[in-house]
Parts: sequence; C-alpha cells; structure tokens
Amino acid sequence: MADNVANNGWELFTGRAKQVVKHQMVSVQTRGNIAFNKLSYEALGEPEALELLFNPKINSFALRRGDPTLHTSYPVRKQPKSISYIVSAQAFCNQYGIPIDRTRRYIGEFENGMLVVDLTHPVSEPVSRKRNKRKQLDNESSS
Repeated sequence: MADNVANNGWELFTGRAKQVVKHQMVSVQTRGNIAFNKLSYEALGEPEALELLFNPKINSFALRRGDPTLHTSYPVRKQPKSISYIVSAQAFCNQYGIPIDRTRRYIGEFENGMLVVDLTHPVSEPVSRKRNKRKQLDNESSS
C-alpha cells in the first residue's frame, strides 16, 4: 500500500506535531507580563513567587525564586490551557524601560540561581494578532 501511495505523488509526513523545547524560553508580553516555559519553571525550582532583578550595565533582567510572603516577590501563575507560566511585571518593565510594545521572546540562561535574560538578543519578535489581522484586512480591501 505504501508503494501505491508513493506512486500517486503522496508523501508521508515524518515530522513531529510538537517541537521539543531544549531552551529556557522567556517572553516579555505587550501588557508587561513575563511568560516562561516549563523548562524555565523547573530550573527555578517550581516557585510560587519570583523576584525580578535588572542589570542596566548589561541590559538584562533576571528571575529568581522568591518568598511569596514578601512584597518584593511576584506570584507565579500557570497559564490556562498551556504548559507555561506567567508573572505580572508591568511596573518592573516600565521602571527599567523594557519594551512592551509587542511580544518578544528570549532564551534565558540559568546562572547563580537566576534565570538571566539578555534584552539585546531577542530570538523572535512575533507580529501581534491585531496587527496581523489588520494587515490581512488591508490586503483584502486593496484587491
């Protein structure tokens, strides 16, 4: 049967449905939320809360396990229908000029008990859904 399928021009998809994540990924989202994947969450020790740190000399921020009873810690929430986690950090982003005009993704590096994110090297800058939809509508109306 496989030969018959191949003879008719069909190709068998041999890829994977989900990409295996090998990096600690961190995203700074448009509302000032900081999201991170399960690998990052586990590297931080599956914390209830995080402390947020900034180093202006190297234009980087870090996430560090925090005490949920202290005012310097921010609660970690699991994102619904996802295996990623999030912390609200709008005030932090505003204080240190971390751009939140669009979502940017970074690879975090774990060092000295902190997940460090170099803001000068985003991995990707996805187009927002609103902007993408608007562009699609503009293209349809000009056709």
